[in-house]
Amino acid sequence: MAASVPLITNNLLEDTISKTHVSGNGKTKPEIGQQGSSGSRHGALSRVAEAQSTQNSQVQIMILPTLDEMIADRIVVKEADQYAYAVNSYVREDGFKFLYVRMIKHWFKGAARDPVLDLANFEVKKPGKGTFTRLIERLRQQYPTLTLRVEVVHEKRFRDKLESMGFEHDGCGSFVLLPQNHA
Repeated sequence: MAASVPLITNNLLEDTISKTHVSGNGKTKPEIGQQGSSGSRHGALSRVAEAQSTQNSQVQIMILPTLDEMIADRIVVKEADQYAYAVNSYVREDGFKFLYVRMIKHWFKGAARDPVLDLANFEVKKPGKGTFTRLIERLRQQYPTLTLRVEVVHEKRFRDKLESMGFEHDGCGSFVLLPQNHA
């Protein structure tokens, strides 16, 4: 039976980069990013792997795609049918603690919408500071043909915010924002 390999994601990586590690011989290693090979993120990744390997374990570092990388992969590369990313994934986006999205086809108002960016689960770092609003405005500007969907919204305050931004309730608890030039 194969041994499990620890998985380091971006959030864990950020925590790991900011902490001091103790090597196998009991000596404290410098904080990652302060000394060593390079102050770059690549150097930090190497040092994270080194810190993990000193504990005699293998490590697999997974860098999540950015939201733009995932969208481009699904829209631009769609014709080639050779996607680099999964149809659903946690993605990196400034201002978000986490953001889980799907690129899907969705029926709304009697028509199939494709592509649809489904914002399935997310949390902003600083609520009430306009992070979500800025994301939606940026997506509308950069991807004008993209339909946006916020999945299953329970809080009335957030539902009201979505409606004020032009989202429409889909009858199933989710909200959809059609492209500005939709048919």
